[in-house]
Order: sequence, then structure tokens, then C-alpha cells
Amino acid sequence: MHQMKEGFRCFSKILSKTSKERMIRLIQIGTRVGAICDADEEVNLFGYGIYVGEEIPPKGVTFLGIDLNSIGRKNPKIVLDNGDIVWGCQCWWGPEEEIKQAIGGRKVNIVPVPSIK
Repeated sequence: MHQMKEGFRCFSKILSKTSKERMIRLIQIGTRVGAICDADEEVNLFGYGIYVGEEIPPKGVTFLGIDLNSIGRKNPKIVLDNGDIVWGCQCWWGPEEEIKQAIGGRKVNIVPVPSIK
């Protein structure tokens, strides 16, 4: 299973923290987005899909070791084109065109979404 690499922050190279927070608030439900697992010279991509809003994820979806379901914390939900669900805390995500720009000419590997335990 691919784990998000600590050193890569997709939008950190593009946007400041304030801009990222503002952009997430501006992304409308139904927007096409991309979801990156990790990247360096190559990009491990979960895929492209639709941002469907914020929901409380199922048990087992964690952020910084905290189960978001157990604390009732909502998280961005993305339904990929293949039907898989990836949560915002599991990836670096944003509008499809901006993800494609961030990827640039690097090799892209499609990787599976982490299973929830």
C-alpha cells in the first residue's frame, strides 16, 4: 500500500496555507477533482472524480492517528471515476486542472485507495 510521503505537499508548491483554506471553501460540490497519494519524481495518483461535499467518514479513516468518525469530524469526500471513495485526509486533492498542472510532465502511477480497517 502506498503511504503519503511527508516531504511532498501538492498544493504547498502552488498555494500558501491561507490560499489552500480559501480554495477548499470555494470548491463547489460537483467539481471535478484529482487526488494524489504522494509524489516526487513520479506521481502516485488515486485518480480523478467528483467532490461530493464534507461528511463524517466511516470508522477507520484517520488523520494524525485520530479516527475522524469517533470524534464526529467531517472531511472532504471524493468519489473517483472508478467508484472508489477517497477522503481529503488521505490525499492531496484539488480541482482537476490544477492537479494536472501540479503533475506536469512527471510519470503518473495509478494506485489503489487505502482500505479502511
